[in-house]
This record gives sequence, C-alpha cells and structure tokens, in this order.
Amino acid sequence: MLIQTFLENSIKHSVTLEEPLHLSVSLDLKETGLSPYVEIIIRDTGKGFSNDVLAEIRSGNRVIDEKGEHIGIWNVKKRLLLLYGEEASISCYNGYPNGAVVEIKLPYEEEG
Repeated sequence: MLIQTFLENSIKHSVTLEEPLHLSVSLDLKETGLSPYVEIIIRDTGKGFSNDVLAEIRSGNRVIDEKGEHIGIWNVKKRLLLLYGEEASISCYNGYPNGAVVEIKLPYEEEG
C-alpha cells in the first residue's frame, strides 16, 4: 500500500501527452549499521517536486495548493510513525536530471 500511494502520485502529477513517464521501484535489504532495514526507492521521470512542495513535505505538513489538499504523502508518513515510530523514514527529493524520488526505510526483523 505504501508503494501504491507514490506510484499514483507519479501518474497523477507527471503523465503528459508530450513526454512518456518512466517509473521504477527498487527494494533492497540493507544490513549496514546497527539494525537491518528495507530500503524502497521509487523514481519517476516527471517534472519532480516543486520547492514549495518539498518544503511542506520536509516540515511534516499537508500539501495544499491551487488544486486543493494533497494528503497522500502526509498519510503515509503518519502511518509509518504509528507502526514503526522513529525507526522508519521517508525522504523526498528531485532526481537528476529530472523526476521525483522517494526513499522509504523500514526496520527489518527476521521471523523466528
């Protein structure tokens, strides 16, 4: 469900008739540091985040613009905080040369 929110955002905000949109999702188990974690990286080739949107996301605020209120990323951040506390994180930034990038880190525990 986490990934779906960001894929929907990419399609909603980046699809145009002029340029094809490319999406990629990578999933990796990282065992560096004290605790292993799952890293999910979602990238698109759209126009990326505006500076205002990035500032609101990084501040933990809901994004409100001329098209209304956008609460998808805010909801995901709140859901992760409830489930994992400070052990989970989301970073949003613009890729090079274009596009939006979202990195999600989730704690990993082996069952057993």
